[in-house]
Amino acid sequence: MNKLYGVFIVLMIICMLTIPLIAINKPLSPTNEPTSTGQAPNNSDTVLLYDIKSKKTLKLSPLEYTVGVVASEIPASFDTEALKAQAVAAYTVALHFNKDLSNDPEKHQGYIDSVARKEKWGSKFDEYEKKVTDAVKSVLMQKITYNNKPILAVYHAISGGKTESAQTVWGKNYDYLVPVESAGDVLAPDYISKITYTKDEFISMATALGLKLSGEVSSFISTPTCTDSGTVKSYKLGGKTFTGQQMRKAFSLRSANFELSAADNKLVFTVRGYGHGVGLSQYGANYMAQQGSDYKEILKWYYKGCEIQ
Repeated sequence: MNKLYGVFIVLMIICMLTIPLIAINKPLSPTNEPTSTGQAPNNSDTVLLYDIKSKKTLKLSPLEYTVGVVASEIPASFDTEALKAQAVAAYTVALHFNKDLSNDPEKHQGYIDSVARKEKWGSKFDEYEKKVTDAVKSVLMQKITYNNKPILAVYHAISGGKTESAQTVWGKNYDYLVPVESAGDVLAPDYISKITYTKDEFISMATALGLKLSGEVSSFISTPTCTDSGTVKSYKLGGKTFTGQQMRKAFSLRSANFELSAADNKLVFTVRGYGHGVGLSQYGANYMAQQGSDYKEILKWYYKGCEIQ
């Protein structure tokens, strides 16, 4: 009896020592990580996404959600490493906001389902669906972090050749959203765009700025103050000063990197790039991929001081 009791005690001691070790050595999955270091959107393996078109909340897997975002936000014809970079950025955005996600690109980021993807890609649907899905699967649930927290992984189509700081565009500083060179952007289609307005059209659109303009078109021209990246910081129009972002919105420009000129009673905006210019440049990422960079190198280039986890 005493021998059996001794064996029992020994077994109990072994269990007490080994069970905690098993728990400690078990790796955390993305769905079990604490909120402070990033977890699956909506705190589960299901992404809850409010669809602004149907006005319904969709329940999606992280895979389907990320595929739908990549399909919506970047050309599927791009290099696979650029698609991977976009996928990691897209998933990180979802982690950053965590809840109350929508497919409104003005608030979060776009998403299109398989039906919309078929409409968008047409005869190339099978090819692009596989390409995008394979790219997403290879990086699924990887995230970009700064100080071990998911970053605000914003992105845009084309910079002016150098990305912009969040401080300039939104008035808030993020250590990882700072200007970097993006040489491939100047080779992008429609890197430079022009938009021409008649005098009357220009005056009408300027009312969005609270202006009632009059006089010769030459009086609407001034010398803007610009950042090193080319973004207009301030522009004087009608005796008032506006930010480049205000001018972009009022006159429907592709970016706030612009010049304004006048000729033949018309006003011409010459615009460089497309989008707010902060964070990852999609065309810049594609250029880097074509030059041999992998998705991690691309992400670490555009999001300074960040890690991929």
